[in-house]
Amino acid sequence: MRVAETRTEHTHTGSAFFVSTEGRDTWSGTLAQPNRRGTDGPYATIPAALKAARRLRKTKGFKKTIRIVLRGGIHFLKTPIRMGPEDSGPPHAGTLTRSASDPACPLTLTAYPGETPVISGGRRIEGWREHIVNGKRAWVASIADVRRDAWKFRQLWVNGKRRYRPHLPRQGHFRMAGMPKKVARGDLACECGKDRFLYTPGDLSPHWRNLSDVEILFNNFWIDQRAHIRRIDDRSRLVILDRPTQTRLIDDSWRPPVTPDSCMGFYRVENVFEALEQPGEWYLDRIEGMLYYLPLPGEDIRTAEIVAPRLEQVLRIEGTAQQQTPIPKVPFPLWDNPFGDGRHSREHTPVQEIRFEGLTFSHTEWDLPQGHAAAGIQSACDVTGAVTLRRAHTIDFDRCSFVHLGGYGLECAAATRAIGVTGCEIRDTGAGGIKVWHGCSRTTVSDCSIHDGGHVHESGAGILIGRASGNRVLHNEVCDFGYSGISVGWDWTDGESGAYGNVIEHNHVHNIGRGELSDLGGVYTLGVAPGTRIRHNLIHDIRGRTQYAWGIYLDACSSFILVENNLVFRADDGVLMMNQNRGHVIRNNIFALGGKYQACRNFLTAFCTCTFERNIVYSTSRALWIGEWKENRADLNHNLYFVAHGKRASFGGCAGQPGMSFRQWQKRGLDVGSLVADPKFRDPARGDFRLGKNSPAIALGFVPFGLEFAEAGKSRAEMVRGKACSGRVASGVVTTDGTVGVREAGRRSE
Repeated sequence: MRVAETRTEHTHTGSAFFVSTEGRDTWSGTLAQPNRRGTDGPYATIPAALKAARRLRKTKGFKKTIRIVLRGGIHFLKTPIRMGPEDSGPPHAGTLTRSASDPACPLTLTAYPGETPVISGGRRIEGWREHIVNGKRAWVASIADVRRDAWKFRQLWVNGKRRYRPHLPRQGHFRMAGMPKKVARGDLACECGKDRFLYTPGDLSPHWRNLSDVEILFNNFWIDQRAHIRRIDDRSRLVILDRPTQTRLIDDSWRPPVTPDSCMGFYRVENVFEALEQPGEWYLDRIEGMLYYLPLPGEDIRTAEIVAPRLEQVLRIEGTAQQQTPIPKVPFPLWDNPFGDGRHSREHTPVQEIRFEGLTFSHTEWDLPQGHAAAGIQSACDVTGAVTLRRAHTIDFDRCSFVHLGGYGLECAAATRAIGVTGCEIRDTGAGGIKVWHGCSRTTVSDCSIHDGGHVHESGAGILIGRASGNRVLHNEVCDFGYSGISVGWDWTDGESGAYGNVIEHNHVHNIGRGELSDLGGVYTLGVAPGTRIRHNLIHDIRGRTQYAWGIYLDACSSFILVENNLVFRADDGVLMMNQNRGHVIRNNIFALGGKYQACRNFLTAFCTCTFERNIVYSTSRALWIGEWKENRADLNHNLYFVAHGKRASFGGCAGQPGMSFRQWQKRGLDVGSLVADPKFRDPARGDFRLGKNSPAIALGFVPFGLEFAEAGKSRAEMVRGKACSGRVASGVVTTDGTVGVREAGRRSE
C-alpha cells in the first residue's frame, strides 16, 4: 500500500520547508521525510531552506507565514548560519502592537512536533581505539585536521556531558612564591598586570609535554584570566607567560593592608598531559593530532557520542549598517537621545520579524583574547554569544535551549531591540547566559532557566545588561554562576549611563559565586538608572572568594532605583550594599542572615541619599547597618530590626570602629518610628520567613508579599517547561496568609 506524500500541509497555515539529517539540498524541501522512491524529501541544511524561503517571499510576498521545520537529531554546521534583512518577515505599522489589518507574519524556524533538533557548531569524534596512557585505560582518536593545524578545541562533551582537561593542583590552588623583582608601590594598582612570576619548586615543570599549550588560570578580584606558558626557568623558578594579565598578580589585596609579600596571587594549571589520570578527563595533543580520553565507568567506546566544537557561533542575525547622518537638534536632554552622542545616527536596515521555536543551539568554542589574558574588565563582557543579534528588531526565541557552549548563550548588540526570550533554558555555558549590550533596548527575558555557567570564563554573569534601556527580566531562575546573577548597567561615574527603565522582577537568583571571585552580587547594578525596578525577587546563597559578596549590590554610583518586596538572605558579607548611591527607594523588603552584617552604605559623598522604609532586617550577628554614617543623608523610618540569640544590635560601625546602640542611632535622627523587635518568622534558619499573626512588622506598615515559585517544591522554570534543572534549587512557597517561605531541595539527578 502506497503512503501518501504530503508536501506543504502542516498544522499551521502558510508554507513549510523541512530540514532533516536524512535530507538532500537538491530536493524540494516540501516533504517532512524522503519519499519511497528517494526522489524528493526534506532539505539537508538550514541555509538551503532559507534560500527557498527567500525565493518564495520574493515571488509571493508576505501573505502567509513561512515555516522552516527542523526534524530531530544533530544538525552539524560547517559555518555559522547567517540571516540578514532578506530573511525578515514583513514590517508592521505599529511599534509595540499590531492591529487586525496588520497581522504578524514572521519567518519561523521551529522544531518538528515531538522532536528535538540540535543546531551544532561541533563535530563528532570517531575512530576511537583503546590505549594505555599514564598507566590508565584510555580511548585515543587520530584527528587529521588537528595534525594539520586546521582545527583546535578546548572543550569536549561525551554523551551530552561536559568533560574537563587535566588540571593541577587537584584541589585548591597554587600560591605564587613572589615576583622576579621587588614590587614597587605603583605596581599595587589593581590594573597593573604582569607577564611573569616566581613559583614554588614542584608546582610547575619545564619538562611538561607541549609546554606552550599549558594554560595558567588566575582568578582574582572580579576577573578570571588565562595565559599560556611561554617559558619556564627551573633554576630561578621563573615562569614567563605569553601575554600580560589585566590585573596585578596579587590576591585581592587592594583593600588594606596592602602588603605584596604576604598577598601573592593564587593560580591553577590546566591542560597538562602528565596530569591526565582521572576518569572523565581528556587531552588534545595538537602536534601529534591525537585526542586522549579517560572514560568514566559505564561508558562504551562503541556507542559513546563524543563531540568537540569548531565554531564560536552557530547563528548570526545581522542587519546592514549604512553611513552616519546628522541628527537634528532636539528639545530633550542628551540621555533621552537613543543615538547616544547627540550628533550622528548610524542608519541601518535591520533584520526583523523572525521567530525560533523549540530549537537547541549547542557546541560552540571559545578562544583566548588577542594580546591579553582577561575576557573583559567585568562579567566576561568581551565574550560573544553562540547566537548573536546585531541591528535586529522583533526577534523571538520561544522554548529554545542554549546548551554546551563556550561563551554566552545569546548576545544582543549594535542597536538590537524588541527581542523576546521566553521559556528558554540556558545551561552549561563557558561564560554567562544572556548578554544585552550597549545601545540595545526593550529585550524581554521571561520564564527562563539560566544556570550552570562560567565553565571557561568564571566571571560570566547569568544575565548581563550594559548601557541598555527598557529591558525586562521577569520570572526567571538564575543560579550556579561564578560571578553575579543579574548585572545591569555599565557606568562607574555619576554621569549619564544609558541604562534606564530596566525591570528586574519575580526572579529566583541563588547559588551565585563559587568562592573563586570577589565583589559580586545576586543582583548587581552600576550607574544612574532612573525608572529601574528590582521587585518581588527571591535572592539567596551568594558567596565570594574574600567574602565580598552581597545579595543586592548597588555599586558605583547606582542611583534612582526602586528596591521593593524582595526576600534576600544568606550572603557572605551582607544582603544589601550601596556604594556611592543616591535617590533609591528601598522599601518592604526582608533582608536576613548576612554573613558579617545586613546592610552597608559605602563611600559617603555629597550626593549619597536614599529612602529606606518598612523593611525587616534580621540577623544572627550584631551588626545591622555599617559603613559611612558621619552624616545622615538618608530617610530611614518604620523599619523592624532584630538580632537573634539575645545579641545586642549594632548600627553604623565600620573599619573596626564600634557601632551605635539603637537609642544612639535614633538620637541622631535616623529610623524614626522604627523598632528593634522579633519579627516572629516561622523558621529563618531553614529559610522559612513566614510571619506570625502578631508580628510587630505589620504594625509598622510592612505588607506581606508572596513570591511566585510554588507548586510542589518546583522552581519557576520547571513549572514553565515541565522539566528539572540541575543544581540546588530553593523554591518560594506562597502560603495561605500571602507571605513567603523557602524550602530547599537537594541536588537533582541529571
